[in-house]
Amino acid sequence: FDNSFWAFQSRGIYQFVPTGDPEIPFRRVQRSSKLGLLRQQTLVEAEDEFGRPALYFLDPEKGPYRYGLGGFQWIGKDVQDIWRTMNLNATVVTAWGVAYPKYNIIIWALSTGASNDSNLMIVFDMTEGRATVIGANGDQADVRYGWAKWTGTFTSGQRTGVMFASTMGATMSYE
Repeated sequence: FDNSFWAFQSRGIYQFVPTGDPEIPFRRVQRSSKLGLLRQQTLVEAEDEFGRPALYFLDPEKGPYRYGLGGFQWIGKDVQDIWRTMNLNATVVTAWGVAYPKYNIIIWALSTGASNDSNLMIVFDMTEGRATVIGANGDQADVRYGWAKWTGTFTSGQRTGVMFASTMGATMSYE
């Protein structure tokens, strides 16, 4: 992402930028010491509401975040009530995420309450999110709106998600 490698820890996010020097090929840049990644399956590369590249991820403490042109933005304010019910100690799957480009959405399956497997999904519509503006210089902060909550049989026990072509062996389609 952003013409570089990214590394996430549970508390720490790093960018490895190419230097062009064969002796020291990358320079490590710490992007955050406060944010982190719940698990690798919750990191999703997609776009923001303007079609610009963005990384979406679940921070273990605050939930949904994104990194893009506006820097780090907390997108989870509208689903923080759900995030508070997360079972971060789930023994099967705590969470996973996938982008569905045709519908401009990010889907995260979560294990909540006492569930040890996913039992609901939160869905973020990338085109509906709006950054709130703070400060006299126009700094952007949280992103609001664009959330849906999916429940029911479809969401229970899902351990991963991927996008496939609608016809096996065919090139990737969005159906």
